Amino acid sequence: MVTTENWGRWLEKTGGKLKQIYENGMSCWNGPTRSATVIIQCGIENSLLSSSEPSICEYVLTFQSPAACDTLPEHLNQEHEL
Repeated sequence: MVTTENWGRWLEKTGGKLKQIYENGMSCWNGPTRSATVIIQCGIENSLLSSSEPSICEYVLTFQSPAACDTLPEHLNQEHEL
């Protein structure tokens, strides 16, 4: 398990996406320690878009959030005001 006791490290924003890495989680049985990459992209609401385990005990979670936006596109801003 990867815990939030120690916050992950942030990587530079690339392609309009924020990325946070969590490492050194609990060991998998006969495997590596667990790790997670959290990708946050611009979106009108906070929501989980996808999750995967591309390698054993290595997880990737993709979220959308207004916090990742430099500015909201006008059509999204109008929808949010309604």
